[in-house]
Amino acid sequence: MANLDNYFRQHKEISELINTIKTMAMKDLIANSKEIATTLNNLSGKLKVHLSMEDRYLYPNLKAKNESKNIAEKFENEMGNLAKEFLNYKEKYNTYIKITESPINFKNETTKIMKALEDRMSREEKDLYTI
Repeated sequence: MANLDNYFRQHKEISELINTIKTMAMKDLIANSKEIATTLNNLSGKLKVHLSMEDRYLYPNLKAKNESKNIAEKFENEMGNLAKEFLNYKEKYNTYIKITESPINFKNETTKIMKALEDRMSREEKDLYTI
């Protein structure tokens, strides 16, 4: 399999941004709303690059091999749904005004989408990158 160092590095960077958002949201959402919005947009950019690399290189490489084709297709299909959910979340909260207009919904949706992203990265590292 291709060198996976970039994927692991990207996961680490994404995890750090997720933790930053969660920490700031739980401490003082209103006071941190501008920084949260900036970090959320940075996270979106990192995810975009990461998903693009997976789509262009990782999945085609895995699908070319019979023993990994099915799992690669499964992960690819699942990621499409999560990417759409994240994009909707990001568009809903990509400015500090949007965050402060509905802080309770922001916290609830942040908890849900960040957990989904963390779970996904964990599964990739455990089940996909080891093929």
